Amino acid sequence: MPLLHSTLAQVSAPIAAIIAFVALAVGVAAGFALVRFLSGQTIAKARREAEEIISRAQAEAQTASERAALEAEKAILERKEKFEAETEATRNELRETERRLTKREDLLDKKLESFTAKEEALTKATEALRARETKLAAREEVGFPPAVRMACVEGPPAAVASLVEHVEQQLGDAVEALGPVEIEPDPKADPRTAPEEPEERVLLRVKRTDGKALATALHTAQAARTARKATDVVRVQLDPPAIG
Repeated sequence: MPLLHSTLAQVSAPIAAIIAFVALAVGVAAGFALVRFLSGQTIAKARREAEEIISRAQAEAQTASERAALEAEKAILERKEKFEAETEATRNELRETERRLTKREDLLDKKLESFTAKEEALTKATEALRARETKLAAREEVGFPPAVRMACVEGPPAAVASLVEHVEQQLGDAVEALGPVEIEPDPKADPRTAPEEPEERVLLRVKRTDGKALATALHTAQAARTARKATDVVRVQLDPPAIG
């Protein structure tokens, strides 16, 4: 038994060494395999993580790019709106200025038309005044109104003479009688209404200051004829515009 044990001991030592070497080799191979496996796992994980990082980076870059594009588009839109608002404000100012200028131009045109009309009216008034002054000078030269006050008395000769005499008695030298002058009959008048005898006209002339006295004397004379119930008609006109 001791010999067997000794023999076994002698045999087992190399085997043990071999076994130990094999075990070591197996352990090393297993370890290497494990390391490789773990390394493969780590690389795959790292690759996945890298891919995820790249994907996130790309997504963030895309988001950032889209955000930048949106912000740029927003900024452009804001600038466009601002520009359009400023342009519209400028257009409104130009339209308002044009409206004011048009209104002012219309006002100036109306003022010019009014001035022209006034100038024409003034010219006409001046011409009319000159004509009136000329006419007045001519009437004044011959002693006709309005340089003096005058009454035209027309009718049958006897009735006219009686009325003129009555006025002369009231006014004395203040009145001047011009006439009598026979009145030419109107050829267009109806013969049935024509007077039986030719009528006469007498002009009574006084100074302008005696115009009221002349009117009063004529009224008194006509009243006296009415009181006498005179049937003949005597026509009296103060300051006649035309004579004859």
